[in-house]
Amino acid sequence: MSGFDFKLNVSKAKCVKALIPFCSGIAIAYFSTVEQIAVHYGIVYLTGFLPILFLVKNSVKSYLISAYLSLCFLLFGIQMTFNRLPMLDEELRATEQLWVALVDESPVERDKIYRMTLKVIGRFENKDFQELNQSPLVQGLLWKDSTLSVSFGLGDTLLIRGKITETTTVRNPHAFDYSAYLKSQGIQYQIWFGAKSFRTVAREKGMNLSLLLENNRQLLNDRFHQYIPEQSYTALASAITFGYRAELSNELMQTFSKTGTIHILSVSGMHVAIVCAVITFVLSPLRFVRRTRLLGIWISLGFIWLFAICCGLGPAVLRATVMFSLYLFSLVLRRDLIGLNSLAGSALILLCINPLMLLDMGFQLSYLAVFGIMTMMPILQRMYYSYKIGIRQSLDLLYMSIAAQVSTTSLALFFFINSRPISC
Repeated sequence: MSGFDFKLNVSKAKCVKALIPFCSGIAIAYFSTVEQIAVHYGIVYLTGFLPILFLVKNSVKSYLISAYLSLCFLLFGIQMTFNRLPMLDEELRATEQLWVALVDESPVERDKIYRMTLKVIGRFENKDFQELNQSPLVQGLLWKDSTLSVSFGLGDTLLIRGKITETTTVRNPHAFDYSAYLKSQGIQYQIWFGAKSFRTVAREKGMNLSLLLENNRQLLNDRFHQYIPEQSYTALASAITFGYRAELSNELMQTFSKTGTIHILSVSGMHVAIVCAVITFVLSPLRFVRRTRLLGIWISLGFIWLFAICCGLGPAVLRATVMFSLYLFSLVLRRDLIGLNSLAGSALILLCINPLMLLDMGFQLSYLAVFGIMTMMPILQRMYYSYKIGIRQSLDLLYMSIAAQVSTTSLALFFFINSRPISC
């Protein structure tokens, strides 16, 4: 398998034409008020026109077909975002209820409060269980006291008595908007409760992908404990290897943050590239045999996805994994890979899984950095290029760093200025 020869060709990047209206639909559903019933009717009407479009496609102008498909992706993006942001009936939120909720994210202690993410699946009324049509995510806020012992975790089912309210918005216009951040994670509501207002009714009944990933990472972390006796070294090794930070102390995190080296504890697309390069090199003898060539490709594909699962399927890791998967599939199909089309295709796949990833800062910076490398590196290489291998490789690394920094600086400054708390 040869090196990665990404070709930037906008005219052939069909995924870009689908990604733009899809992202527009996500933004419309997130930042504005749109009636869901109108979106449903729009999807029904467009679906009804689809058979007619196939019958008369030869007589319809190409730009009309493009407009139709763009409108379909726009409505699809709106609907997908609605599905990730389900609304809870205001009448149910008006009074205190007995809720049944699954722990969707492990509780974390912050300022004498345990914060967690709950998925509300129903409620009890007169001892009768009533399941909700949609299961919204709610931020659970549990008061900590001396008698409280948190014995529940990810996947457990809780019975909580309390009142669900909308997340509190920031009052200072220059402060960090925590409510907007929660909404970008799919959380629009919160519930406060005390130690006597809840009880655990089932253990790990809410088996989902998050629980399986967490259990898998915990198992790997336990393996590190067997071979590294020192607790702090084990936590550091787990964070650097597969991004597991649960056991890192606050002092250690602050040390990395103050020294500007906290990125060492983050697993990114570069790690996926290294894993893919190593596996490709090890399996390189298989490409010379026709019958084992495809076997080597499938083994490489399996290894990079195994590594992504071990890293918790973060946005940066997922982006690189999907892109390398598309590259490997292009080798199977014996087709050239268009860089911009591959980048847009991977973004489209991830946004179909979770459209709210579009609001994630890591997702935006990751894709913007790769886009900058694809577009700016050819320009920099035309300015000065060396045919000596050592110099050429050093220049490519320098050009890659410059392109990534230039393409992400504006967005990084925007996030820094808007999330900076104002001092009194």
